[in-house]
Amino acid sequence: MEREAELVRLYDEAMELTRLQTEAIAQDEWDRFVQLLDDREACISKAERLLEGPTLPANRSALRTKLAEIQALDLQNQAAFQRKRHTLMRELNEIDRSASAVSGYRDAFGEPDTPQFFDRDQ
Repeated sequence: MEREAELVRLYDEAMELTRLQTEAIAQDEWDRFVQLLDDREACISKAERLLEGPTLPANRSALRTKLAEIQALDLQNQAAFQRKRHTLMRELNEIDRSASAVSGYRDAFGEPDTPQFFDRDQ
């Protein structure tokens, strides 16, 4: 019975960590997100080790339901993370294009520290 209670506790903790990941993604707190992901993986690994015993827990159905809820929220988090990632990649590409355009324009006038850069007629 202790093993089953510990499994329930671990799955509840994993669910809470997954919810916190949702918040971290929404707030662009990537270091926190990675730490929560590591913590959740450690929690799930502990649960998996408890499931390696000779007998299966009596509350398998409840545990499966909890695990399915964690997986569903995790899929939502992955989708939100991918959207954020794509948005960030587009922004970085725009910055890159702008930097290239400015660099090409600046190169046509000479080095930035020369008077020619500031006054083309000289």
